Amino acid sequence: MKEILIKALFVLTLLFSLYVLTAFILYSFQKKFLFHPSKEKADIATIQEKIKKIKEVNYLLPDGKEIYAWYLAPQKGKKLIVFFHGNSGNLSSNTTQLSYFANLGYGFLLPEYEGFGGIKGDLNQSNLEQDAKTTLLWALSKGYKPKDIIIYGHSLGTYMATFGACFMAQEKEPVASLVLESPFYSIIDMARYMFGPVFPYNLLLSDKFETDKLIQKINTPLFIGHGKNDTVVPYHQGLKLFDKAPHPKVFFSSDSAGHHDLPKNGFIEAVLGNKE
Repeated sequence: MKEILIKALFVLTLLFSLYVLTAFILYSFQKKFLFHPSKEKADIATIQEKIKKIKEVNYLLPDGKEIYAWYLAPQKGKKLIVFFHGNSGNLSSNTTQLSYFANLGYGFLLPEYEGFGGIKGDLNQSNLEQDAKTTLLWALSKGYKPKDIIIYGHSLGTYMATFGACFMAQEKEPVASLVLESPFYSIIDMARYMFGPVFPYNLLLSDKFETDKLIQKINTPLFIGHGKNDTVVPYHQGLKLFDKAPHPKVFFSSDSAGHHDLPKNGFIEAVLGNKE
């Protein structure tokens, strides 16, 4: 009996040690799990052959740091799409969406984030929120009205897009619509899915990206798209966020799309193709 108790105590100690070690790794390396930026500045020439009038614009954050974006003016009668990209690469990783926007006559404003594409800065939720806010204020400073703007986000960018829609609704006026491609419910919820429900993620994660807490405040039509073969952000995350969102809202589902090819499976045409 004593031998059994010793073995049980050893197993429990081992399991507890593994638990503590895993929690420590999650806490210490959370940014390595979340962000995969390219430090190289995207070469705009890589897309200028397809979109000839695209140009780079520069503007300042409140702390004086300069960031940049790719910009294309919309055709007459079309809106400006402010597009927030995901957690990896740089601006050149998003040429698929930009080509669709341009082919449909829409303009776009695609900002680079601090910590990405040669811009110095700490990668954290607060800075990304400021990047989103400043980008929208730049669009307003160029004469665009909130009703002229569609906010669009992909993957991690769906949080910045939702934050931006809330900012506009609460401090300016609601934008024309919010479009979320392959969104997540929250990073806390994603962590539970990936690592199990046994860790105190509210305490471990410094950046929680709680899109679920913002989605009720957007005050604009919502379009969410998700592919059932998405192995990065599971399909149920998009459905769960959609259920949380207020009306009016539309959910676009693709049986064949993964995380990066939803536009090629009809999402952008479904959302934007029949608009003004």
